[in-house]
This record gives sequence, C-alpha cells and structure tokens, in this order.
Amino acid sequence: MDYYNRNMELLEKYNHKLYSCIKEYEDDRSSFTPVHVYSSPTKDGNAALTVSINRQEFRLNSIYYPIQEAQRWCSQFEFSNLGIVISLYGLGNGIFLRELINRKGNEDIILVYEPCMEIFFHVINNYDITDILENEKVLISVEDFNEEDFREAIVRHVYWTNLGSQIVCMHPQYDKVFMEKSIKFLQILNGHNNRTIVNRNTNAFFGRDAVENTIKNLRFVQNAMTVKDLAKENFGDVPAIIVSAGPSLDKNIHLLKQAKGKAVIVATDTAMKFLYRHDVVPDFFVTLDAMKPESYLDDPRFMEVPLFCKVEANWRILYKHNAKKIYCSSHSYMENMFERLGKKISDYTTGGSVATGAFSVCAEMKFKHIILVGQDLAFAGDRTHAGELSDHVHGEEEGIRYIEGIHGGRVKTRHDWYIYLQWFEDSIQLVKDSIEVIDGTEGGAKIHGTKIMTLQEAIDRYCNEDINVAEILDKTSNTLSDGEISQLHGFMRESIQELDVIYEKVHQAELYCDQIIETLKNNGALNDEVIDKSAELEKINNLIESCMAYRLIDDYISDVSLHTLSELYRFTGDEEVDRIHTFQRACVFYQLMSSAVTAIKPMLEEAVATFWDGENRDEMNKNKKKVVIIQARVGSTRLKGKVMRDLAGKSILAHDIERIRQAKLVDDIVIATTTKEQDDVIVQEAKQLGVKVFRGSEEDVLSRYYYAAKATRADIVIRITSDCPLIDPYVLDQTIQYYLEHEYDIVTNAGVELEKRTFPRGLDAEVFSYDMLRLAYQYAKKRYQREHVTPYLYEHRTTGYVTNDTNCSGYRWTLDTEEDWQLISEIYQYLYHGKHDFYFKDILALMEAHPELIEINKHVEQKKLGSK
Repeated sequence: MDYYNRNMELLEKYNHKLYSCIKEYEDDRSSFTPVHVYSSPTKDGNAALTVSINRQEFRLNSIYYPIQEAQRWCSQFEFSNLGIVISLYGLGNGIFLRELINRKGNEDIILVYEPCMEIFFHVINNYDITDILENEKVLISVEDFNEEDFREAIVRHVYWTNLGSQIVCMHPQYDKVFMEKSIKFLQILNGHNNRTIVNRNTNAFFGRDAVENTIKNLRFVQNAMTVKDLAKENFGDVPAIIVSAGPSLDKNIHLLKQAKGKAVIVATDTAMKFLYRHDVVPDFFVTLDAMKPESYLDDPRFMEVPLFCKVEANWRILYKHNAKKIYCSSHSYMENMFERLGKKISDYTTGGSVATGAFSVCAEMKFKHIILVGQDLAFAGDRTHAGELSDHVHGEEEGIRYIEGIHGGRVKTRHDWYIYLQWFEDSIQLVKDSIEVIDGTEGGAKIHGTKIMTLQEAIDRYCNEDINVAEILDKTSNTLSDGEISQLHGFMRESIQELDVIYEKVHQAELYCDQIIETLKNNGALNDEVIDKSAELEKINNLIESCMAYRLIDDYISDVSLHTLSELYRFTGDEEVDRIHTFQRACVFYQLMSSAVTAIKPMLEEAVATFWDGENRDEMNKNKKKVVIIQARVGSTRLKGKVMRDLAGKSILAHDIERIRQAKLVDDIVIATTTKEQDDVIVQEAKQLGVKVFRGSEEDVLSRYYYAAKATRADIVIRITSDCPLIDPYVLDQTIQYYLEHEYDIVTNAGVELEKRTFPRGLDAEVFSYDMLRLAYQYAKKRYQREHVTPYLYEHRTTGYVTNDTNCSGYRWTLDTEEDWQLISEIYQYLYHGKHDFYFKDILALMEAHPELIEINKHVEQKKLGSK
C-alpha cells in the first residue's frame, strides 16, 4: 500500500512547509539523528513502534493491545472545559494522538511536537495517517524543520482565558528517548505561558490607562504612519542598532557616534537620557508603556526624535512629542478600524518590554543585521540600568535566578528579565533565516542565537554604508489619506452609538441571567424558558462582541474581569451547579460592562470633538465663528462695581470693548453677566455699546459661558475678564492665531503654570473650541472648576502657551484693588487721549521710563483659585 504518496499529498495540501522540508531532505538522510525506527505487529492486529538509539531500544506502544493502552493513558486528562489546547510531545505512530482526537471537544485543538524526523519519516512511509493530516484541528511540527509553526500556534491559540485548561502531555517513552529535547518542548510552552500571564497581568493592571491613552491618542493617527508602511522603504544593508539601558551601556555608549549615519539607531525610552548625556542623537526612540513616567523624557530634545509607539502609550508623552509618530502596534480597537480600512499596522508582536518592541520594529523593517547594545537582562552588582542607576521592582527577590552569562559563568537575573530573554531567543529562532542578530552588549546574560562580539567589532564589520533616515521619513507618506481619516472619524462616532446599544443590551442580559438563575434554582433542570433565554443571551453576546467599541470595554474591565472570565471556562462536573455558576458569572460580567460604558462614552465623545478629519485646516478655520466672551458682574468682592467705574469719561467695560474690537480675528463679542438685579446696569451699558449680552448663574460661571457661546453660535471661544482695560488687540490676535495653527485643546498667554507666563497680568486671554467648552460644562464637577470656567480643560486636556520674547510677568495691569485702579488711571492719564492707540509695548516703555509706577501695586497678590 502506498502510504507515503497518500500522506505526502495531504501534507502538501494542509502542511506545505513540512512537506517542503521532507522533499528537500529525503535524499540526505545523513542529516537525520542516528535513530533506527521499525514497526512490529501487535496481538490485536495493529502495529507497535520501536526506536533504537545508542544501542538501547524503546517500545512506544504495547505489543498486545496498543489502542486499549492509549485509552487508559488518555483517561488521565480532563476534557470538559472549553477552548482546550492540547500540546502533545511526540507523534509516535498516531495511536495515542487518535485517542486524544476522539476525546477532545469540537473546538479544541491539538498541537503535536515531534522531536525526531526519522520517526516521522518512518510513519509517513509505513502508516496511513491521512485522517490526522487532514484534520484542521491538528497541527504537526517536527523539530529542526517547522518547529516555528509550533511556536506560532502556541502564541495564536493559547491565551489567558484557556491557559488554565491547557493540556500538556508526553507520548509514552518519548521523555526517556528524547530527554533533552523534551526540556526544549517544555521551555517553549512555559516561556509562552509565563509571557501570557505577565502580559495579561500587565494589561489588567494598566487596562483603564490603556483605554484612556488609546482614545486620547487617536488624534495623532491622521498624521502618523505604521511600521508596516515604513518597512516598504529601502534601508539597504545598513544595520539597526537597538540601544537599551542595561548597565553595560556605560562601557560602549561613546562608540555610537561612530555608527551615526551608517546605521539606524533605535533607542528605548529608558536609554534616551544616557544617549543625550553623551551627545548621541538616535534616529528613532520607542515608547510603549501605558504608564511610562514622563521623567524619562523630560529633555525637550527627545520630542524632536521620530517615535515608534503604541496608540495606548502614555498620552502625556505623545502630546509633548513634536516629530513623526510611527505605530508599531496598536490597541485592538484601532486595529479593528484599520482592518475596516484595509490596513494593517504590523505583522509582529511587540513582546513585554520596550526592548522587545524595538526588536519587533527592526524585524518588521527587514534589517539584515540587528545589533543589540545595553541588553543585559541581568544585574551588574546592584545596578539594573546604565548610569549607576538601580531601579528595583516589587517582589524582585522572589524571582531571582542565576543563568548563563555572555562571557560564561553565571549572572543574576530576575523573573521579568528572564521572560524577556526567552522572548528574544524564541523570536531570534523565528527570524534566523533572514536576520543575523549580533549581541554587542559586552555584559549580562547570554542570548542564545546571537553572534557575540564587541560593539566596536560590530561597527567595523557592519557599518560601512551611509544612510539618511530623515530623508527616508520625508518621502514616506502618512498611512491614511484624507478620505480614510474621515472614515476613521466616522468609525469613532459609530462607536459612541454602539456604546448606547451595548448599555441597553447588557441590562437586558442581566435581567435574563437573573430569570434563568431563579428558574434553575427552583427547577434544577433545563426547560424551554431557560433554553429560549439562553438563546437570547447568545444573540446579545454576539451583537456586543461584533461592536468595535467592545474592544475598549474588554480592556477597561480587565483588572476585575480577569478572574470572572477565566472561571467561565471551568466546570465542576455537576451539571446543575455548573449551569447556575455560569449564569452568575455572566451576570457579574454584564454589570462590569455597564460600568465601563458609563466611563468610556464621555472619553470617546471628547475624542470625536477634537479629532481632525483631514479637511484643509485654513479653510475650516476661516469659516469658524470666533467669539470673545467677557465675564462681567458688579458684585466683585475686592473692588465692587469696578467694571462700571469711570475712567477718562468711559466705563471700564467700554474701554475693554473698544480695545477688543481692534482685534482682526474676532468675529463677535458677548458679555456674560448674572441674572442679579445689580447687574442690570451692565446690560444697559452693553446696549449702549452695541454688544450682545447673556445672563446666567453668578456662581456657575462655566454654565454662563457655555450658554453664552451656544446663544451666539460660537465655534471658537476667547475668554476675557472685564477687569482688563489694557487688553491688547495684537496680543489677542497672536493668541488666537497660535490656537488656529496648532492642535492644542486650549491656548493661553496666561494659564495655570506660572513659570510659562511671560505677559503682564491684564493681557490674559484663553482660546478653546465650543466643543471643549461643552465637554467642560458636561463633566466638570468640582466647585472651583465651575467658578473659573477653564480649570477642567487645564487638568484634562492639552494646553498651548503663547509667550513673549522677554518675561514681563512681573507687571500687574489688571483691575482688582484700589492700587490697581491707581496704576491704570496713571497709565490712561499718560497714554489715552480720546482713542485707543497705545498697546503692550507702549505701556511697557512707559513703565520703564517711570519705574515709580511699578511700585504702586507691586505688593498686590493675585487672588487664589476658588476665592471670590
């Protein structure tokens, strides 16, 4: 019987890579392990496989009843859970594997790792295993041929929800025949399992932050590119140098200057300080963590270096960063939107650290040589990083172990570094045919699969061609076209609608769960009502999971749902108990989703309001109505009635209006006053001046502003207070123009960060959109946030500061006290002659010519936030 051709025909169809390996090596048996394999008939008419190695024979099946033997062996495993992944070490002649296939569930999969090509070659020549080869739920990998398929399948199929129900089993006798190889098999599994646990715990811990970051960072997608698009560019034969911040970086960091322009230098965020300390400017840096401290990147030079990042990276860092952003990975929410646009961000996973992320980036960009520097993955004495830095983690001592060092001997590492070490070794194995990895760290742990040399040797050997990374970036287009940006904006709006639907459906699902649980407790068995409601729950689940927005919800609740969800996949064996248990857990999960929707929706609404949809900026701004809103009331506590005081024959308010009207970028002016009777005088004055008035709450100034903006149909709001009779129209235009040219949520020449104030008090202006004002109105809850209009925006949104060439913040030209009144009166006496033709520089020159004026109100302190 021609077993070989039949088996090979199916291998070619279902496992082409293994098929190709067999065809390539079948005539070169000398490369196989010196193993002799033969089969013998058994008492029940089957066949037993025997392996002879090193003059020892090992029978892999019973010579009497191999099928019954396989049934007894298989009875030790529990197959009642959902989504089981069975990893089998050793194919044998397929008898044990077939028993696993018979017992597993329809959705369970089996990953077979065969350590010996001679055994596999014997089996496909002497046994009919076509039923196994065509089974889509079975994958066969043979070591040294397609073992990377096993690694990839583990990553693809074993995840945190089914990790606890995973079955790992050894074909009888295989652990004795191939003991060392069995250790490798277990290391692959344990390495992935450890990474899965660490990644899931990390994602759970940072889940809410990751969701917030993702939503806030969506605004940058329109001007960014993906690493997959950048990988299309030609970087030639120059190497990539990945610079991490391990202790050994101190030894050779100075050499990186030699490599600049002859290699692509990719630095981790933690290494940036050390690079700048040695005047090394990398071509890129990488930041991935949702909560990466900003202190790592407090040097403003960092913000001009192109950045590889995740969309869920710390939004505060991305907001400060001014150069090109390249997404190397993304939250599943954005990935889903990209897929709908026919786009893909990356083919590689970033691993668990910024260094593994940098490696993934370089692998994606198809560098032929990747040089690792500062990748110690071990302690140097007590130091964990370069620059004499020791950065220790919680519970570190529990994970300490000693491993092989790069120069031999043993070095001390900790649990997280050991996981990253395994990740590097696994990843290097996957790319070994196309990428040579050089370890130029000169210290720390040995990373198997790398070529070890000094950094100087690596530079001398590989850095022989010139490259201009800036030119490559300049000619690389952003990933999304204007039309695609508009589509993505539409997806975001669609997600808000989805959240409303999800909120309604989860409450309906909770009700069904409660009804089912009550029915099961009373009846103890399934009935038509339970079956019907269960079917409805399945429809609800399918609907929710099909929503883009569900990806945000899933991560947002991961910190508390981790245990709840994993328990849904486990069963006790008691059907009645398991049914009730399942619906109780599901009910908790629905409650979590409901709370997540409540939290996520306002964040997504903010993102939609601030998202740039790809239209021409100048054209859009030209059509936007820019309205100055002046808050004014008579009842000031420090200087009552100041807004109506007579100054050179006119009210303070009149002077405000006349000066503001000179600003070229202001379309309209409205006075926002209170409904109190004492403020009727302000209304009358506004009518005399031909200015609109809105009356609202005295205490809730934020609501007063919001409704004033709404009444005037303002697109852009400029906030000014009525105690500024020296307001400068040119400074006002400068501030508005800065807002129009940048993407900050609020722009100011004053603000809350005193060190950034450079203009005198009294020229203060704040510019923000109506949408921002609306969001502040909806979500600002604290009293001071509503009394002072903009605190919520400063605390939750991005701020741009307009500054003067020289710092004049020491001058006080606002009106809040009698001393202020005296100074402003003096200034008007000097400069005002019936019209407003004096401005900031004129007043400044006056003060410098008459320093005695400065002394008039020099001692006055500004009111604190929250005071009246």
